[in-house]
Amino acid sequence: MTTESDTQRPSQRGGVVRTVLLFCFLPGWTVLWGLTAMLAGWIRNDWLFRLSLGSWSRGILFVSGIRLAVTRAPELTNAACVFVANHQSALDIPILSTACLMTHDVRFMAKESLFKIPFLGWGISGNGFIPIKRESPRHAANTIKEIVAKNSSAYSYVLFAEGTRSPDGRMQDFKRGAIAMVLRMGRPLAPVSIIDACRANPKGRWIVRPGTVRVMFHAPVIVPAFDGDDRALRETITAQVQKAVEEALPEEQRRAAAV
Repeated sequence: MTTESDTQRPSQRGGVVRTVLLFCFLPGWTVLWGLTAMLAGWIRNDWLFRLSLGSWSRGILFVSGIRLAVTRAPELTNAACVFVANHQSALDIPILSTACLMTHDVRFMAKESLFKIPFLGWGISGNGFIPIKRESPRHAANTIKEIVAKNSSAYSYVLFAEGTRSPDGRMQDFKRGAIAMVLRMGRPLAPVSIIDACRANPKGRWIVRPGTVRVMFHAPVIVPAFDGDDRALRETITAQVQKAVEEALPEEQRRAAAV
């Protein structure tokens, strides 16, 4: 970790050496910690899974030359919540895993295709991650209903509310359906701003560039009871969370002005 005074934004050029190092390092590292995570799931050991996810994430950031500058609103406690973040790069999962695991036992709501990746997908299966089918949001909603019904999960979850990575680094509109999905959990929603990950790893480019990525955890939004039919509440919460995330971003990473 680093402080604001030590930050150096990732360059928008170069990165070939770091990219080669990461591509040589990543397969074996993923196999090692993917197998460990699989074991954690089989024996139901949350501590071992946290070790696996944290080690995998920190190793990727180290080899990539990515430092994190993390700030947290004082209102954010260690209680279980749903982190709602913007999505800038393929590095966002290790970035948020590293930042969130400092205080929370975190799991992700991730697109279903990630669960099919050898070792990575096998590792997250059975460890509380929620697969999301883009063509069938009801699938994730039903999974969340099961979690709420059991009332047994102490995990915090991460949701990328744009639904996919930004193509140009600018934040996209948050999906109201995604927010409605997590409102059913009845947990506080903690907005999270990821800043400059798009410079470290632009979408569509097989490149990683060293530098500091900032992660800002904002004050949580307390969610009233939601039955799934209150559109006004859904719109209000979506706008509130989206505004908190966007206001912390530099101008070039905010949503494009409406034409």
